[in-house]
Amino acid sequence: MAQTNKVAIIDDSADYLQFIKTSLGRIAEKVEVLCFSSPEEAQSALRKSKVRLIICDINFDPENESDRQGLNLLRWLKEKLPEVPVVMMTRYMDQGFREEAMALGADGFLEKPILLGQLREIADNYLFNM
Repeated sequence: MAQTNKVAIIDDSADYLQFIKTSLGRIAEKVEVLCFSSPEEAQSALRKSKVRLIICDINFDPENESDRQGLNLLRWLKEKLPEVPVVMMTRYMDQGFREEAMALGADGFLEKPILLGQLREIADNYLFNM
């Protein structure tokens, strides 16, 4: 029996959660997508669930472009789940988030709006070539 790949998506946007979940389902068979709308919700669930990939937003406060919740979550993920690749995403590329995320150990980066081809590449790199 083929192994199911569990992917965690963490974003405050219900639209992005649904887009990524649907897209990954179309890209690959045997992908189970866990969706979380806040860092706290993700931390609680990821302590108990074994995932192969995490895709995480950087900004969880749409009113504050310099929100750092996602970077704080990345730090926690790399401490608690160091073996799981974490791909960060944001629309605020000019805020220096990319450099800081990479310094904290992010394994990849997506710029919003995310394209289907970008998700296909992420799936190929982190789910099927491991």
